[in-house]
Formats: sequence, C-alpha cells, structure tokens
Amino acid sequence: MNTKYGFSVIALCAIAGCGGSVMSPSKLAASEGSVRGAEEVGARQVPTAGLHLKLAQDEVTKAKALNQSGDGEAADRMLTRAQVDADLAIAVTKEAAARSAAEVVMGQVEKAQGDAK
Repeated sequence: MNTKYGFSVIALCAIAGCGGSVMSPSKLAASEGSVRGAEEVGARQVPTAGLHLKLAQDEVTKAKALNQSGDGEAADRMLTRAQVDADLAIAVTKEAAARSAAEVVMGQVEKAQGDAK
C-alpha cells in the first residue's frame, strides 16, 4: 500500500510539474532595472520610446501574473521581452536626444557660417 502511495505522488509530481517552475529573481530585477532606467532617461517624453516603455511595464506585470499561476518559464520569457523593450526605449530616447543636440549644433554652425560671410 505504501509503495502505491509513493508511486502516485511521483506520478502526480511528474504530471503537474511539482507546482511548476518559478521565474528567475535576477531576471525580474534586471527587467525592472531596465524599466526604471528607461523612465529615468525620459522615455515617456519620446513617443516611440514611451510606447516601448509601456510595453515593458505591461510585460513585467504579465510575467508576475504568469509566475503566480505557476508558469515560471513563460514568466522568464516575458521578462526577457520586457528587458528588451525597456532597453529599446532607452536607446530610442538617447538617439532622440543625440539627434536634437546635433540639430542645435548644426544650427549654430550655419549661423556661424552666415556671420563669417
């Protein structure tokens, strides 16, 4: 009888995955850090970057929900997506700032060239 019980527990764990996997805490921290970084560089002020920031925030929320439901592997994949979107928001924000600074410099160069004539 005891052997049957032990076999049943093993079989149930194999079928159910023993409660599922848990998402990686380091992946969650990295994703949340990227989201904070995007917020700090001002991604909300750049439309395309703001969209990627919002996606990243939503993906972190979805990852937490997936983890709560016991699907840690899907949660980890969602966290990877969140980090990529947050990093893209940072890159787009920095690119917009660099483009803006270049336009200012070009304006100054054109003005200086006009003054020199």
